[in-house]
Amino acid sequence: MLFFIRERGIGMLRKKDGRRAGLAAETEALGQREEDGWLQPGDVQGGRYRILSLLGKGGMGEVYAAEDLRLGGALRALKLKPAGSWSERPSADEARLQMKLEHPHLPRLYDYFPAEGGQPEMLVMDYIEGCTLEEEARARPDGYTALEAAAAALQLCSALAYLHEQRPPIIHRDLKPANVMAARSGKLMLIDFGISRRFSPEAASDTTQLGTPGYAAPEQLAGEQSDARTDMYGLGCLLVRLMRGALPGRRGHEGRARELPYWLTRLLEEERGRRYASMREAEAAIRSWLEAEGEAPAAGGLPSFAAPTDAFPAGLPRVAAPGRLSVLSLSPGSGATFVCLMLARLAAERGWPVQAAELDGVRPHWRTLLGAPEPLPAALDPRFGRWLQDGVEWLPRLAAAPGLERDEAAARLDLMLRSRAGALQLLDWSSGWTGDEALRTVAASAAVIVVADPDPSRWSRERLQRLEELTARLGPDRMRWVANKDVRFAGRREWLDLLPARPDAQMPFLEPESWYELLWQGFPLPRRGAAAAAVRGALSPLLERLAAKLHF
Repeated sequence: MLFFIRERGIGMLRKKDGRRAGLAAETEALGQREEDGWLQPGDVQGGRYRILSLLGKGGMGEVYAAEDLRLGGALRALKLKPAGSWSERPSADEARLQMKLEHPHLPRLYDYFPAEGGQPEMLVMDYIEGCTLEEEARARPDGYTALEAAAAALQLCSALAYLHEQRPPIIHRDLKPANVMAARSGKLMLIDFGISRRFSPEAASDTTQLGTPGYAAPEQLAGEQSDARTDMYGLGCLLVRLMRGALPGRRGHEGRARELPYWLTRLLEEERGRRYASMREAEAAIRSWLEAEGEAPAAGGLPSFAAPTDAFPAGLPRVAAPGRLSVLSLSPGSGATFVCLMLARLAAERGWPVQAAELDGVRPHWRTLLGAPEPLPAALDPRFGRWLQDGVEWLPRLAAAPGLERDEAAARLDLMLRSRAGALQLLDWSSGWTGDEALRTVAASAAVIVVADPDPSRWSRERLQRLEELTARLGPDRMRWVANKDVRFAGRREWLDLLPARPDAQMPFLEPESWYELLWQGFPLPRRGAAAAAVRGALSPLLERLAAKLHF
């Protein structure tokens, strides 16, 4: 009953000020936003794959996220290559053979549509939630250690050995960090078989000489036929790039001239006859080296140093999403939602592209707070609606949202948040951030804002411990603290000293009259009076510092 009265009251206020029709028009315009690609969101390919968004495009084609309408909306990646592409395209027979490949470090090929009538060729594969090793390499200025490089090498050796042992063998020929995905679980996936080929002992050279400069083996550059040892050289170049920030023979980042282990220098031999005889032999050499270093590989190829602690979830993202800010409450009612809404509106006032999402799914209330129209268009994650108001793309959680399995829910959320690359993203977790799945998404933020109020009796040891561990994982430079409801009282200095770090912003306590006026107006950005002075004085400097740090 209270929800009904509150919703109806705010809705009536929206009608009274005459803004509802205009806001609905903005929402409709948001739903019609097109993407620059061959296909558009909503297109259905092959009678079953509905396009959700464009993931990327380049010289080898375009990649889309799609949902399989015959399998309950399961996420898939669709790769399109233009008809008449100069690359070696798999024939229908070749595609059927590739569909039979099954390995934990290779994406599964589910479906294939040949190029016909000017339409591009289409391959339907696993959707992988994560980032490429190229993205990770750019985000890690210190580079991989030799132990981390060995852990990555074991996973890739396993996949490559499996390909090489097919009959006839499959040679990848284009190993580079951009063609390896690091999944959320930490598993590496070898992707993009755009120029892979089957080895033919009768051929003296490859049909087409392809490969990425800097990663292509000498025999590729000489026009000779590639074989399994060609992939060894590419793998070696990939690992050096991860360790030193540059390819072999090029100047790396200062302080990253690490000595290469013997097995890596052998992968990089100019003469292929001096490399390992097979990828299995290379894999065995890496395992032996790890054991000698006291890091016996665990199941799946990961050495023990990669194991998570018992107190913190495994599979934390290794790359922060640029422009993404997570806002957390230290305790229920601390004010994370209010801080998140005000930061979003301040950023939009500056003309920045802004996306704000309600991530706490226990008690969704954004739609009511903001006075959003109903029904809202569904977001890429069907648990959320989409609404454009005053320059902000709002993603309120839907009260009657469909249930998704854990992995599907994580993949859908990742897809939705990645769809606005280049925007400032604000994620309101309120007090619902302590679960493992939530922490994985929080850890992918470029910065985390923790909001605390003056009532430490509600601070729990579990939350403080999780924040301490999160700070240790992300680094203190990615953590920000807001002291909310700040008033003068005898214990104020003691309260501020209890916070793990000096507050980056101190938000004064709003008088009840100002608070409820903002509430009943849908929390607009106050422009005058004590509320405006409080909000702008506390949060504007914080937003400017964050924007400078994020190069926004």
